[in-house]
Amino acid sequence: MPIDFELYLLESWHGSPARRKEVRIPTATTFKTKPELTLDFIARANAIALAGLHESVYLALCKRRRRTLPKSSRT
Repeated sequence: MPIDFELYLLESWHGSPARRKEVRIPTATTFKTKPELTLDFIARANAIALAGLHESVYLALCKRRRRTLPKSSRT
């Protein structure tokens, strides 16, 4: 199951306005080497994992708090 993707384009395609227009490459797209794309994938995957980790920690703390509070102060 893919978690991320980005099309690798040769540098010559990025430098050719005619080709970019023909295949509808957005003007904001910049050339990236394969190692740069890989580092971007890793950064995005880490961000997703950290977001999930933060949520897990929050839920664990909420459960712990509910167990330690007196019944009258639970919401």
